[in-house]
Formats: sequence, C-alpha cells, structure tokens
Amino acid sequence: MQISLESVEQDAASNPLSLVARRCNVETKPVLGPCLMGILLGLLGTLVAVLFIGTMQMTLPREQWGNSAAAGVSGLSQSALFFFAVILIPIFETFVGQVIPIEIARRLRANWAVSILISAIVFGCGHYLNGGLVHGISAFLGGAVFASGYVTVRWVGFWSGFLTAYTAHAVQNAMLLFVIARLVPSWA
Repeated sequence: MQISLESVEQDAASNPLSLVARRCNVETKPVLGPCLMGILLGLLGTLVAVLFIGTMQMTLPREQWGNSAAAGVSGLSQSALFFFAVILIPIFETFVGQVIPIEIARRLRANWAVSILISAIVFGCGHYLNGGLVHGISAFLGGAVFASGYVTVRWVGFWSGFLTAYTAHAVQNAMLLFVIARLVPSWA
C-alpha cells in the first residue's frame, strides 16, 4: 500500500502543530528545525506531566500511584542516569512508542489524530507496566506530545519526524529527572 506525498502533506496541513513546524523551519533546516521543535514540545510535555502529577498528588493517595520510574534507576550515577535516561533509552522508546505504531497506522490510512492516539496508548501501556498508574497515564500524555511532533514533521522525512519526537522525549526526561525531581523530591 503506497502513500502519496500529496496525501501526507494534506494530512500534515490539518495538524494544529503544522504552523509551529513551519516556524521552526523544519523544511529548510533538517536537523536544527526538528531539534528546536522537539525542545519546545519537550518543555510542553514537562508542563503537562507536572500538572498531571500535581493533580494526582492532590487527589490520589500515594500508595495507589504505583512504582516510581525514577526508583528503578536510583542507583545510577548522575552521568550514567543522564546517558541512559536522556540519550539512550529515548532512542529505543521513540522507535517502539512513536515510529512503529504511527507508521503502521499510516499504512492503514489512519488520520493524524488516530495515529497519535494509538502511539500514546502504546507508550503509556509500556510505562504503566514499568512504573504503575500515575507513570502510565503521565507517559500516555507525554507520548501524545511526542507523537504529535513525529506526525507533524514526518512529511518532511522520516528522520526529521524521528528527531523531533526523540528530542522532545530527551528534553522531557532531562527536565523531569534533573530539574523537577530536585524541586519536588517526593515525586521521584
């Protein structure tokens, strides 16, 4: 099943983030543009995660949160944590949580919103199994942000879409592990 470039451009044009992608010059700057958009989306994802976790802290008893994802990496040095959680793991998770589900959905002719939803569900379920309820839902929300970046920039090229989603994921992990966890240690 072949997907035409015209249908990809039309689908991307209907995505609300298309204007942001164009302002980040993703077409003319194939590395810098997706990285810039990824940074913006990573900051947005961090804000969404902080708002969600803050809401859960006020409404859900801590024992129902499930395991903390940070607890599994607590024995690592800061440099090892940075390497694994910000550099290496987001590469794998971007392929598994964004690229594969979205590319399959695209081959099945799903629109961008359905592709993002499928990707976010896969991403959230994987994190739920690793970190419990709050981590799973937070990852679902973050996964939707990462998938939005991938879908928005995918029409420029596969690697541009990947770089956008990966950068957003890396920035969000860095912000949550190295900034937010220090500001609010009870969330770690």
